[in-house]
Amino acid sequence: AEAATEYERWLRLSAPTAEVLARLAKLYLELKDVEGEERTLQLHASLDKSNPEPSLRLAELAAGKGNDEVAEGHVLEAIERDPKRASSHLQLARMRNKRGALWEALAAYRAATAAEGEGLEPARRERTELEKKIKLPAKPAKGSVDSIYASVAKGLNDFYLERKRQSPKLAGELKVRVRVKATGEVESVDLANDTIGDPLLAAHVYFVLQDAVYPKQKREPVFEFELGAAKKGK
Repeated sequence: AEAATEYERWLRLSAPTAEVLARLAKLYLELKDVEGEERTLQLHASLDKSNPEPSLRLAELAAGKGNDEVAEGHVLEAIERDPKRASSHLQLARMRNKRGALWEALAAYRAATAAEGEGLEPARRERTELEKKIKLPAKPAKGSVDSIYASVAKGLNDFYLERKRQSPKLAGELKVRVRVKATGEVESVDLANDTIGDPLLAAHVYFVLQDAVYPKQKREPVFEFELGAAKKGK
């Protein structure tokens, strides 16, 4: 406690350095002074903009208080600072998975498995588990846009019938816009409308359309799927 007081006095009298702030944050951690640690970490993060560590620790503290949205924001900041770090993407994936944002979670898991360092193995394992959960096919849909639609619609309907057995009132519409480059690569996928509200079905259709193999032509097809007694006027 006395050392922390001296560091605080030193910071008031001179310009802060990353090294001193890291030491002070560690002291506050040992003292279990969350407020002091947060304050020091925020200053450290603003001073050392290439270091993801302060942001990751701030995420842990926010999550411990139940501030999941704030925690996710800190993890995103850490990823921006070091996008090749697998453990950061894994932490983000777990947060999104926990709150049921499954397609966003799988996107983070895929980013984790494409990164490096600690966290790769659990990221691969958890990614595989989630892909099985959302029933991604072994082979991507391919061919013309009509052929892709027919293939995706069949797989989605099969999955829907499975989900409907658990939730009999499940029904609605999924509308997805896909932007395809001239090379046939997918530029982006936008879940434009979802009146069903089932995270598993939404994640399924999102990634099946993202992974599909499209003709080499720049276009922006919109895929609409009505499942059950879909709502009208949407």
